[in-house]
Amino acid sequence: RLTDELLADGHADPAVIRLRGQLAVLAGEYERAEQLFKRALALAPADPECLNALAVLYQQWGRTADADAYRTAHEKATRDLDELKETARAIAQNPRDPDLRYKAGVLMLRNGHTAAGVRWLESALAEQPTHEPSRKALAEVARSRR
Repeated sequence: RLTDELLADGHADPAVIRLRGQLAVLAGEYERAEQLFKRALALAPADPECLNALAVLYQQWGRTADADAYRTAHEKATRDLDELKETARAIAQNPRDPDLRYKAGVLMLRNGHTAAGVRWLESALAEQPTHEPSRKALAEVARSRR
């Protein structure tokens, strides 16, 4: 009931939406769960927990091809998150390294965090204005926004 009230109030927190989806799965409301998980993913496209929840839902629903696709996406998002953590540790050790900042930016962009990705790429250019990979990545972001 509480999650329904939050959602009725226009709450747009992907974690709350995902939780409501998990409750729908427990109630056997697979269509509703699917809608909720996809709504959460629209807000957080690479949320590993939501990707995994969809994989589990589809497996329980007997939609194995969909389950496999979301399981693969979950594994990729998890690997990227682990790589981002490692990159953040490396940046703490070498804060002026534009290649590390570029790597963080690309990981963020790849997982749907455009604003954060752009900030990392811009910070790479602040450290080294001629850093060509960052310039190219920012140009690609600009093209995709048109």
